[in-house]
Amino acid sequence: MVHRSGGLIEDDLSDEEIASLFRACNVTVIPFRGEGFCLPLLESLACASPVIATEGGGAAEFLCEKVAHLIPAD
Repeated sequence: MVHRSGGLIEDDLSDEEIASLFRACNVTVIPFRGEGFCLPLLESLACASPVIATEGGGAAEFLCEKVAHLIPAD
C-alpha cells in the first residue's frame, strides 16, 4: 500500500486507519481478472470513495453502474 507522501506503508493498519486512507483517496481503482469478493471495493464504498473496477466476478454481487464505474473485462 502506498501512502500519500509516496512512501510504502509496511505496518499493519487499524480499521480506523484503513477507513481514513480510503476517505483520503479521490478514487479507488482495482482492476482485476480473477478476483473473488474483493472486500477492499466494498470498504471503499463504505468510506464514500468512488470506485473504478472491472465488471464481473464476485464484486458483481455489490457493484453496479449506480455506485461504480465498471470497466468491461476482455
